Order: sequence, then structure tokens, then C-alpha cells
Amino acid sequence: GKIERDSRGNIVRFYGISKDISHYKHVESALRESEQRFRMMADTAPVMIWMAGCDKLCNYFNAVWLEFTGKSLEEEIGNGWAKGVHPDDRDRCVQIYSNAFDARQAFSMEYRLQDKDQEYRWILDKGSPRFNSDGSFEGYIGSCIDITERKQAEQKIAEQAVLLDVATDAILLINLEGTILYCNQSAERIFGWTGQEAI
Repeated sequence: GKIERDSRGNIVRFYGISKDISHYKHVESALRESEQRFRMMADTAPVMIWMAGCDKLCNYFNAVWLEFTGKSLEEEIGNGWAKGVHPDDRDRCVQIYSNAFDARQAFSMEYRLQDKDQEYRWILDKGSPRFNSDGSFEGYIGSCIDITERKQAEQKIAEQAVLLDVATDAILLINLEGTILYCNQSAERIFGWTGQEAI
């Protein structure tokens, strides 16, 4: 509203408009509820979740990520998270992230991330682009899981493979689901598969 005054400064008229904004208030309330539901879901999910805006800078990390790293949200946002990546993995990691971001494509990468005990653990990080309903790019969302035990098992298999390859018997390593994880050179010769075909 506004006030109209005469030449002496006396108020002679009030005028203004009123508008029903109930619809906007309902939309705001629904957005707040949606945001609360997302944060509750993200903070209770058994994975680390992050989000980045159009500028490639991370603007959200869930409670699981912050618990894993022992860092605050303020320390991790922007490019702060990259400080926790192992120095040998950092350049490759940032390059994969940037290239996927520029191409607006999903990505998957493995790297070592420092945990709250200052130890490096292997992480599988998968990121996906986010788009608004009108198709405009909104940034990325990603999830990470700790794969350290898997990497250690792969390392043990690789170390044992040297010994197993000199055996003259066919040797296969199969998990409980029936998936072949390894076959030695004798198995390749006897069955006629390559190791890659068997796995």
C-alpha cells in the first residue's frame, strides 16, 4: 500500500491492493515438507550421499558422509571434499567428475577417501545428472559405498593367482551366488575359455 499526501504533508488517502497468496503458501509448505522428507531419507540411508549445483561445487553431504569423514558440512562443501581423496587418486577423480559434469553424463569411479580415523578406505562413487521438469540442468546427485573389503579380497586373489597359475589342475574360484571370480591358466587350457570369458 501507499500513502498520498497533500502539499502540506497531510495524509489525504491510503490506497493499495490485496492479493490472495494461499496457493503460494501451500506450494511453499509442500516444498518444505518435500525437503524434510529428502533430508530424512538421505540421512538414514546406509550410503554416503552428495549433491552439486550447476557450478560443479558440492552443496550437500548427508549425515553418513559427514560421519565417515569426521568433517563438518562447511569443510566438505564446495571442493572441500577433494582434500580427503588420496593424493594418488585426486587428479584422476577430479578429471572424471569434471568430464562427466561437462557432458551431463552419469559416472562411476573408485578412489580412496580418508575416514575420520585418518585411514584411507576405497569408495565406489556413482554420480547422476539432475534435470528440472523443463529439462534444464540442475546439477548432480551421487552416492558412495565403502568397498575396502572387496578391494582387499581382489588383492588377495591377485596375489594367490600367481601361485594358482602354475598348478596343472583347473582351479576356479566361485562365490556363493555361483559367479566365477577367477580361473587359472590350466582351467583356460582345459575348458577352452579365456579368463575374461569365464569371469
